[in-house]
This record gives sequence, C-alpha cells and structure tokens, in this order.
Amino acid sequence: MMGFTPEQVDRMSLWAFSACIEGYAAAHGSEKQAEGEPMSIDRMRDLGLL
Repeated sequence: MMGFTPEQVDRMSLWAFSACIEGYAAAHGSEKQAEGEPMSIDRMRDLGLL
C-alpha cells in the first residue's frame, strides 16, 4: 500500500510510521475529521446509523 517492506516498518518508530500514514492519507485525498468535531446528521444517515 504505502510501499514499505515489513522490515522497513519494523525499523520505524511509532511516531515515524504514524507520520507516514498521515502523509499518505493527505496525499491521496483522505478527509480527516477534526478531534471533537461531531458527526453530522447527514453523515450518520449516509452511514445508515439513523
């Protein structure tokens, strides 16, 4: 997925791996919801929660 081998991931710190995940997600159009931001009613309906 991100192009790392298992050995490369094993050598990374948790911080480095987390930074890679965030960078990959940002580069590929991931929508990150701010902490504490409630989910909208429309989004809940889209997910079938309401």
